[in-house]
Amino acid sequence: MANMKSSEPIRASSKKETRNKLRKARSDANQGVVFDAQNLLLSEYLDRWLKDSVKDTVRISTYQRYEEVVRLHVVPGLGRIKLKALTPVHVQHFYRERLDSGLSPSTVRKFHNVLHRALHQAVRWGLVPRNATEATEPPKETSEEIRPLSEDEARRLLEAAHEDRLEALYVLALTTG
Repeated sequence: MANMKSSEPIRASSKKETRNKLRKARSDANQGVVFDAQNLLLSEYLDRWLKDSVKDTVRISTYQRYEEVVRLHVVPGLGRIKLKALTPVHVQHFYRERLDSGLSPSTVRKFHNVLHRALHQAVRWGLVPRNATEATEPPKETSEEIRPLSEDEARRLLEAAHEDRLEALYVLALTTG
């Protein structure tokens, strides 16, 4: 993890409480739990989030999907930004770049869902004051209207499929929609 210094002072009302808090802080630091949230990159946070918050709480296929989104898309696009410096403008620009690269709105919306969940946890952990994805507009999913075959097109399809080994499948598909 990045710089392991804590940026916030430990406060306690007695020597005993101070000793206990110091003991816990040292133990956490030895286990890699404490990190400098001021300098924490988004990529470092996402790695921690996947390991500590996601891995044992979702199905393995969900974890793998989240990890893939983070590794292949979010980290290359936003990973070098400090977690505390991430703004809705950064996130919205990330969505626009992905759409402009040819990805579908539903795919970019999946990126939004993963990033939103990760940043929600960062707020709960007290690492950031707000979730930058809440002030963004993820792309709207568009669905293309389905145009069924005309009677003439259906007839030509069945004629072309006559005596094909999958002819029954084509007939079933045409008659049941």
